Amino acid sequence: MHTYSTETYKSLFAEPTDNHTWQVVVPRRALEDGDGDRENGFLLDGLLSVAALHTAVRLSNSPKPEDRAWKQVYIDVAMEYQSHALQPFQRAIQQISRDNCDVVFAHSLITIVNGIAVPQVLHVSEGRREDSKMNMLETIFTLFELVQGTAEINRITGPWLKDKDPCLVYQDFWAAASGTALDTETDAALNRLGALNDAENKSDITRHLGDGRFTLIEKAISLLRRCFQRYTALNDPVSVLTWLATVDRAFVDCLRRHEALLLLVLMHWGALLARLEGVVWWAGGSGRGLVGDVLWILRVQHEGTSGADKPGRDGGVRRGEDFGGALKWVREDLGL
Repeated sequence: MHTYSTETYKSLFAEPTDNHTWQVVVPRRALEDGDGDRENGFLLDGLLSVAALHTAVRLSNSPKPEDRAWKQVYIDVAMEYQSHALQPFQRAIQQISRDNCDVVFAHSLITIVNGIAVPQVLHVSEGRREDSKMNMLETIFTLFELVQGTAEINRITGPWLKDKDPCLVYQDFWAAASGTALDTETDAALNRLGALNDAENKSDITRHLGDGRFTLIEKAISLLRRCFQRYTALNDPVSVLTWLATVDRAFVDCLRRHEALLLLVLMHWGALLARLEGVVWWAGGSGRGLVGDVLWILRVQHEGTSGADKPGRDGGVRRGEDFGGALKWVREDLGL
């Protein structure tokens, strides 16, 4: 816990008020719930896990061979803590209350950090690197499953959270970035996603089927815009993580079917995630890895439909000028 409270917390949040919450308040709650209570100790496990991963990364970069030899020990410890936390956390999500709402919400964000960090840590652990094209994308899908329900938790328990710690209240979370202007290129990129959603889901052909789908994608894009705005205003990692924790479950279900437009929205979040690379220890290569995975899938889909201008989600819209422009923006934003 000393490592977390003196070093690791700094890589999670940027605002001074957030620093106090995550350096002092959250660890104190974790220690209260983790003191002999396995069922409610998942937050303590989460904090210890992310601190162990942070230590493993530091050791892997040490010039001393004896330090590097210890990194696998810390990786194994981190994975053990994550394993301990998994089932109690999932049960707590289903039994949210005034007593545990702050612990559940805090752990959902820690879970995302842990999930993004693990592939990066394994990457620097000799003999453990995964070369699968699906590695980062599958990691994201796993995280979706682990933290789904966070938005609903925050909405339902907002008054409880506000009594405990206003920094964890979802509605207040966006206040500091309300109305923040984005740079011209990013604003145009997000508008382009909206135009693609209009073209695909509001046409006369799909209107009778596409209304719910249109709203689903529109909400995901709107949430992504707010995350870009908050990161622009505050430059804090939690602005990036929030999209993953709060996007609608139905959006994730469609995403798992590798529907092209939804993959494109995910790519734009990957571009936002990539802005943390070189800023925080746990994000190295993750945004680029995710974008690379999605590009590979879209390339395979394109080759599979090559030569036919099929209308619909994997055809005409995908070959349109706006879709190509969206891909181009992501590539240029990441320097690919």
